[in-house]
Amino acid sequence: MPTPILDAFTAQSTFADGSTFRCELHDMSMGGIALRTDSARLGEAEIGTAFTT
Repeated sequence: MPTPILDAFTAQSTFADGSTFRCELHDMSMGGIALRTDSARLGEAEIGTAFTT
C-alpha cells in the first residue's frame, strides 16, 4: 500500500544504546515496509530487526 508522498507518515524509534532516529514510511505491505531516513546507521540494521515506537 503506497503512502502519501507530500504528507508522508513519520516514525521515530530508538536503537538499543538509546540513540534515536526518525524516518518516513513510503510503502507498507504484508512483507514489510519501505523507509526513508538520513540515518546511515539504520541502513546497517540486519533484515528482520524489530524496533518499537
